[in-house]
Amino acid sequence: MKTIIFLIFSITLFVVVVSSVGIHIEHPNQNQQDNYIQRERILKNQFDQWVEKHAKKYHTHREYLTRYQNFKNNLKKIEQQNAAHQGSAKFGMNKFSDLSEEEFTKFYLMPEYKPTPRKSLYKKHYPVMQDAQSSDENIPLNLKVDWRTEGLVTPVKDQGACGSCWAFSATEQIETAWIKAGNDQVILSEQQIVDCDTNDGGCGGGDPHTAMDYVIKAGGLTSESQYPYIANDGTCHTNFTPVAHISGYYAATTPGNDTQLAYSVMNEGPISICVDASSWMTYSSGIIRSNCDSDLDHCVQIVGLNVDTNGTTPIPYYIIRNSWGTDWGIDGFIYVEIGHDLCGVTQEATIVVV
Repeated sequence: MKTIIFLIFSITLFVVVVSSVGIHIEHPNQNQQDNYIQRERILKNQFDQWVEKHAKKYHTHREYLTRYQNFKNNLKKIEQQNAAHQGSAKFGMNKFSDLSEEEFTKFYLMPEYKPTPRKSLYKKHYPVMQDAQSSDENIPLNLKVDWRTEGLVTPVKDQGACGSCWAFSATEQIETAWIKAGNDQVILSEQQIVDCDTNDGGCGGGDPHTAMDYVIKAGGLTSESQYPYIANDGTCHTNFTPVAHISGYYAATTPGNDTQLAYSVMNEGPISICVDASSWMTYSSGIIRSNCDSDLDHCVQIVGLNVDTNGTTPIPYYIIRNSWGTDWGIDGFIYVEIGHDLCGVTQEATIVVV
């Protein structure tokens, strides 16, 4: 009994002392809850600033919350990517930051794309390729060229929320070939291919090769001004005049051979390629050197080669023009290291003949 009385007295005394000195005893989870509220406040403020910067409009509060959650998910993904690439490439928030991965894949990539191997293409190689036996060789560090400064590259374009990258890659390659053949630069119509190429799927995806087949059969491409891009599937118009034409196309390299591809870019100019761009959504700068698969789902154009000599080891890389606008990546471009078939760059590389 005395023990019980003593315990009651001790507890009472402790409460009195604590109260008298103003000590506040927190719930064990209170700090965590306060930190969570603070983080949410910071994240919501970042999101609201992002919404204002990109002039986003959400019709319901539910949509706002969905986009906010996507924003937070993308912040986590960016943190993981920056850690994985260890400073060689940088990733950050951009105009895609309120999209889920599924939405981005659906609208900006080609998740169902399956390139068809064409052995006949790989029988047509440049003589210079005889000097490049394997992609396992070290890439010569004197292979530097930027075809943008030579006038063979038209301005960066924006495909919008339409999986028409295949049409952009084909059109850009035709524009390059047309200029290289001695003609004036002309901006050609991707929409003509999207609408009129019945072998491909418009905004649902397609193949630059079949797009080029269509252009040959159609007698050429008209200009963007005659047949403007609408970032959607449309009805094929026939009341236009072709302003550029091609006679064929062939492979720039055998799959897996970066050395051949690099020599091709150096000696022949820009090249249409298809890649795995599933990791490109948040890219902002630097050189992709790892963590890029080869399940082709996007088509672009290599426009040059360069070497980064800032580190202890020189890093040769491709300069690649994308079709997601100049407000993505490095003014619309991305750098990918040469030598490991990163992102599947060698799997479908094509040059057009006027």
